[in-house]
Amino acid sequence: MSLHRSWMIVPLAALLGCQLLIGLDEGTLKSPGTGGSPATTSVSTAAQSGSQGGGASSMSASSGAGMGGASSGAGGAPMFDLIDDMEAGSGQILKVNGRAGSWFSYNDTTGMQLPKPGGLCPPEVFMGSGGAPGSTKAMHTTGVQFSGWGAGIGFDLNHAGAMTRKPYDASQHKGIVFWARSQHAAPIPPLYIRILETETVPVSDGGTCVPPDAGLPCGDSHSAMVSLTSNWQLFQLAFTKFAQGGWGAPAQPPGLDTAQLLAVQFAVENTPDFDYWIDDISFYH
Repeated sequence: MSLHRSWMIVPLAALLGCQLLIGLDEGTLKSPGTGGSPATTSVSTAAQSGSQGGGASSMSASSGAGMGGASSGAGGAPMFDLIDDMEAGSGQILKVNGRAGSWFSYNDTTGMQLPKPGGLCPPEVFMGSGGAPGSTKAMHTTGVQFSGWGAGIGFDLNHAGAMTRKPYDASQHKGIVFWARSQHAAPIPPLYIRILETETVPVSDGGTCVPPDAGLPCGDSHSAMVSLTSNWQLFQLAFTKFAQGGWGAPAQPPGLDTAQLLAVQFAVENTPDFDYWIDDISFYH
């Protein structure tokens, strides 16, 4: 078995910043015959103009008008539960509906990433405007000279300073919505969105997976892939579009258990350089 990821441990005193956490899903562990990075669900994007209608079974992309934070729509349109709009500048998600957690960054240690793992991970002021209408701040990460599995940023959903993060119940929702763009020169590397749930995360990091589970390693979290452009786009992704890569211990029962979510991550794989922004993130139902 070829390992393209590692389990990294840092002192618990660093848990409130932009840091490497125990057992982060760095998402590029491969087993023999996989041919490289794990399989993920590539979701097509459909342009919208202004409103977000339906589309729960696929990801939608929009540039221009859109959600603008937590909102609800009439006539069957999605209702939104804002996770973070970054406007507070604290580096922590909004403490609403039982959620609490800090933003973190992580990488394979072969290159240089900003913000650096180990320190505070605050959003940045976007020159001009952020992704959502009226936004002034967004989460930004950039990196150069990476030669391993890659890097990413993310946040926990239920980790209010506790020793171990706990699961968050998002079963009342259908999916996740966020704005994103890239400042990387073409070709722009794809962005992988990972949702960590207890079945795929080791016990030591708040999950229930004990490696080797069914002879396979933990960490094969449910993922989807999107293609970014230099313009802000609004992505709407149903939970049903997230799938495991097949290289790790399978979740039982199969599929994403939305009642047991631990974290959300945005990552790039097998690319030397990257530069992307993430803005207003919500669950929708």
